Amino acid sequence: MNFEIGFGLRRPHYAEILREGVRVPVVECISENLFQMRGRPFRVVERARQNAELLLHGVSLSIGDMDEIPTDTLKELRELDSILEAKVISDHLCFGRAHGRRGFDLWPLPMNEAMISHLVARIGRVQDVLGRRIALENISAYCRFEADEMSEVEFINQICLRADCLLLLDLNNLLVNERNFNQPATEFLQELDLSRIAQVHVGGHSDLGTHAFDDHASPPSDACIQLFVHLTQLLQATELNLKNTDVFTILEWDGNIPKIERFYQETQRLKKSIAGMRATKSMNTKIDDSLFNLEKAEREGVRI
Repeated sequence: MNFEIGFGLRRPHYAEILREGVRVPVVECISENLFQMRGRPFRVVERARQNAELLLHGVSLSIGDMDEIPTDTLKELRELDSILEAKVISDHLCFGRAHGRRGFDLWPLPMNEAMISHLVARIGRVQDVLGRRIALENISAYCRFEADEMSEVEFINQICLRADCLLLLDLNNLLVNERNFNQPATEFLQELDLSRIAQVHVGGHSDLGTHAFDDHASPPSDACIQLFVHLTQLLQATELNLKNTDVFTILEWDGNIPKIERFYQETQRLKKSIAGMRATKSMNTKIDDSLFNLEKAEREGVRI
């Protein structure tokens, strides 16, 4: 199982990326920035792809709304994928459009059977047009619906199963929802169908006193890093047959954006966090093997 770690492409870094490329194995780009496949964002992606794999992350699919899915959006995504061969195509498990008008936000959905049926049909249409699975991201939220019939993790598990889609697991959003709804992030992971994970997001949020706010304006918190380590431990311990052989992890940072060198530092921080975990696991494995050999020798009457 491979954990490839990179970051989202951001405008303040474009000039440097055009000159030097990137020093991470994977990058993520907002899909809508590449529609019509021209301009500076597309040149930046082409340059980054010389060194890294590409993930496409959308913000406007509005998979949960009641309007018809725009055919031009699906056409653009399909054309992009045919050229860029993205490892993952994703969007959000939300709605952001109503009565033909866009809200330019990611709003939560009622978590019930009716919504699951609605989503399964719409996800199926998108995947049929693209000819591949998409990944949908769990979102941060600030309200719940009276019409909710199940927990968020059950809702997500059922959607992934019935629609046969993938999951973009945002760990920072889990922490925001933990604060806002007393929904423990570790319990969420314990109940989640981990085999559906294709990609992971990490990032920062702000605590506004009454609630946590998902602003992506700071580096991942220590709690987010710890949750990332916990997730990798769960994935390795279960030895799952993942739908994707690689689990791509992307640093999201959208406000107060620092120089690109800080992005590299944060990706190294993530790598070191799981490198330490792997080293501990390797040492434990060696100890277990030694104990096993010792016990075997004793059973066979071999003196050591």
